[in-house]
Amino acid sequence: MDKLSPCPRCGSNNVKKESKWMMVLGLLGCSLCFIWLSMFFPSLWPMVPISIVAAVVMMFIRKTSWHCQDCNHLWVVKKSKDIPQ
Repeated sequence: MDKLSPCPRCGSNNVKKESKWMMVLGLLGCSLCFIWLSMFFPSLWPMVPISIVAAVVMMFIRKTSWHCQDCNHLWVVKKSKDIPQ
């Protein structure tokens, strides 16, 4: 559902669609930072595979969500099934 969905908490139309890909790219960016920091602090090496696995898992688990800019509420719009009458 790509249409504007009003906030279920406050009813505001000041909402922003948040894609799951932004979370995945953020985690992969963290992985790159951990690789760079691990050159100076070797104890951070275990964080590299953890953040990569977290990015891959988020790619399959997380759904596109909506974020209300007024009350900071975060929700997922579920598809409604049409009931034949």
